[in-house]
Amino acid sequence: MKTMKKYVSGVLATVLAVVMTLSMSACGISKEDPKAAAEKAVTSMLAAVKKADFNEASKYTVSGNTWSDFSDDEEMGIEVLKPILNKMSYTISSSEQKDDNTVSVSVDINTIDSEKMFETVMTNVISEAMTNPDWAQDGDAVEQKMMEMMKETVDSTSDKVSNTIVLKVVKQDKTWKISDDIDETAFANAITGNLMDAVQNIGF
Repeated sequence: MKTMKKYVSGVLATVLAVVMTLSMSACGISKEDPKAAAEKAVTSMLAAVKKADFNEASKYTVSGNTWSDFSDDEEMGIEVLKPILNKMSYTISSSEQKDDNTVSVSVDINTIDSEKMFETVMTNVISEAMTNPDWAQDGDAVEQKMMEMMKETVDSTSDKVSNTIVLKVVKQDKTWKISDDIDETAFANAITGNLMDAVQNIGF
């Protein structure tokens, strides 16, 4: 069970790492309407996130961090996230210009219900561990099995969940960038279908 706990904790850490990396430099857009420019920055970033292309996504963030900052351990979590992110769809619901250099963009994000998916996977893994204790002690085998189960469940699930997030987009040096001022947990839940809540709710 310690192996499962370590694996799940790694997935959770990866989700947070992704959000921190995206803690939000859009391409230069100086002549467009501020709201249109801000929306373009947001949709460009989310399009890259959907492809799990975090190097590209980081171009639309204030921090501009790169995916190369992540460790090998987090790469395993990325493989779990890829099919979840691929299921994501998003729509700009509204934009509000606060001043010449700040626009608040509200985004509706729809993706699979990761809480239900994760509950199913954990139930199956625990059942397997109870019937095969030796297998449960093999960390690599457990990690591989959990990854396979999560991918299979993501592919087969039809349960969806929607979250709305509000992103602050600011103009810096004639470019529009998504601000670092973001609720990281809410953003992570939105793009992963509440995977953060799913992990925390089972006590890891």
